[in-house]
Amino acid sequence: MLSAALCLSLVALLPISELKWVSGSFAAIGWTFEITRRIWPQWNDRLIWVFSAVAHPRERFVINSTTWYVTALLALSLTEDPILCTVGVAVLGAGDPIAAVVGRRWGRVRLLYSRTLEGSLAFVAMGTVAAWGLLAVLVPEVPLLTGLRLAALGSVAGAAAELASGRVDDNLSIPLAAAAAAWLSVNLELWI
Repeated sequence: MLSAALCLSLVALLPISELKWVSGSFAAIGWTFEITRRIWPQWNDRLIWVFSAVAHPRERFVINSTTWYVTALLALSLTEDPILCTVGVAVLGAGDPIAAVVGRRWGRVRLLYSRTLEGSLAFVAMGTVAAWGLLAVLVPEVPLLTGLRLAALGSVAGAAAELASGRVDDNLSIPLAAAAAAWLSVNLELWI
């Protein structure tokens, strides 16, 4: 949630055309770490130790979630669309953590990849509220009902991407799916 807040602050503070340079820098750093830790195992050990508080044990041998996250941020920023950036980041930043908490604590109905119905419903609810509220603040020219539509469709798409993310890291699939749903909604005037 903190990384999403930082990213949304950048969307609010930077001209949208400059956002790609900042996110591109983060993506370059992430991919540099990924490449160099494959070349030098000691470097990998050091990075895993430094980031042990936030890294999953499986990330020792696979591309880590942060690298996928900054890659998604770069892709969103290349659209130069504050609506897509806001929806993608808000849905991931609010929906994914609440889904994990609710799913682990109260989830009973199992879905794909150990996800739960309860977690997915919490994802959609929190992602919608967060994206709608942030659209109202960061992109005030979007009418409130249009913002609700974009937030809801983005959250449903994000939750579906999380459910389907088996081999693909959900830090990549969720924001891209949420932004794609918002883009389709804006460009095709969808309201389901």
